[in-house]
Amino acid sequence: MPYRRSTGLPLPIRIMAFLLVALLIISGITFVVYSETIQYHLSLNNRAATVALSTRDAYLMQQATSHALNTAQANIDVTATAQANATVGVDNPTATASALTDLYMQARRANPVFDDALTDNTGAGYWDEGKCNPNTGCAFNHDYYVVSDAGQAEFQRWTAEATSFSDFA
Repeated sequence: MPYRRSTGLPLPIRIMAFLLVALLIISGITFVVYSETIQYHLSLNNRAATVALSTRDAYLMQQATSHALNTAQANIDVTATAQANATVGVDNPTATASALTDLYMQARRANPVFDDALTDNTGAGYWDEGKCNPNTGCAFNHDYYVVSDAGQAEFQRWTAEATSFSDFA
């Protein structure tokens, strides 16, 4: 009997090897497709968030511009009204100016009703101190009365509490 040489791996092992290689190739392609799909969705979400923030910023900028223009227009109207009212009832401007100057000089000769150096809270005023939020407040700091207001278009009232004035000149 002649010696017959082996031709390779048996058929069941070759089929198993082929299936294993095919499974590895298919799983690799599936992983790549999955990774790209996830990356695409993340980039879409980032872009949507960027557009939303840009839209919000544009809206806030438009509101701020509108508020500034309305404030400027209101100031123009008030100034025009004040100027018109100032010129309407003045028959003799020289006499009026002289009377106002006399009233001012008389007030300056008298002792001040309220005198506070604002170096600490022991003066005549008993000034407000405190904070409304971390960036807004008032306090005495190194011989100065420091007032901080971080908000735009907001007004905080910090006053001298121990005052009672009447009969303004």
